[in-house]
Amino acid sequence: MGDPVTNQSAAEIRFALSKLFVDTAVDYQAIATQLRFEDQQTLKQMFFDEVAPVCYPNLATPAPPVWTMFDPDWLEAEIEKRLQRRNDSNFVAMKDKILCTYLRVAYASVWQALEKELITL
Repeated sequence: MGDPVTNQSAAEIRFALSKLFVDTAVDYQAIATQLRFEDQQTLKQMFFDEVAPVCYPNLATPAPPVWTMFDPDWLEAEIEKRLQRRNDSNFVAMKDKILCTYLRVAYASVWQALEKELITL
C-alpha cells in the first residue's frame, strides 16, 4: 500500500473505518472527526478494499456478533492475511476484486454518509 497515510497508522484508520460495520447506531461525525486529516481517496480505498471485505459479514447476518466494535488486533490480522492472500494468488486477487466491486455498490450509502461528514469538517 505504500505510505499514503499521513497522520495515523493504517491500523488506526482501519479500526476507525470498521466502526461503520457494527450493529449499533453509527456516529459518522465522530468517525469523520477522527479521520479528517487523511486523504479521502485513500480512506475510500481502505474502506472498500481492506476493511469492508473483512467486516461486511457482520452486517450480512440476521444476528450480527459485533455490536459495538471489532477487536483491533483481530481486525488488523484479518486484513493483513487477506492482503497477503491477494498478493500470493492471482485467483484470490481476482475473486477479491469482484467482492470489492460488489461492496462498492452495496455499501455506497455508508461511504457517502461518512464522506458527507468529512466534507463538512
